[in-house]
Amino acid sequence: MGFGGIAALGCTIGQGITGFSTLAVGSIIAFASIVAGAVATMRFEYWRMMREG
Repeated sequence: MGFGGIAALGCTIGQGITGFSTLAVGSIIAFASIVAGAVATMRFEYWRMMREG
């Protein structure tokens, strides 16, 4: 994670937050994608946990 943040010259959450403040379309899309990915992952993990139990 640290290497990725340095290689990309910043972190994804910081890019999303600062992008919202300047209304940058790319940052808003990136932030929405991060949230959608987190939601999809949590739903998948919950489904997997319920299936095993």
